[in-house]
Amino acid sequence: MGGSPGWSSRIGRLVLEARSVRVVIEPVNEAQARIARQAYRDFGKTSGHPAKLNFGDCFSYALAKTKGEPLLFKGQDFSRTDVKSARA
Repeated sequence: MGGSPGWSSRIGRLVLEARSVRVVIEPVNEAQARIARQAYRDFGKTSGHPAKLNFGDCFSYALAKTKGEPLLFKGQDFSRTDVKSARA
């Protein structure tokens, strides 16, 4: 993905579009990194848990948990964790 032609410009456009609709791009802090790491141990693909989150999913999980916000997701993976759904 990172090596595909035009990838950088597509990411740039995505960032600009996100800002135009007030999406905040959050940096990962130390607490979130720890939570993401633990989430991968608990819910990750290699954990044996049915959620089978990938490592990127675990950062979404960590952000939702530290901000106390629900997470908007599709599929059943996050519903098998303790994170709150934005669709509830």
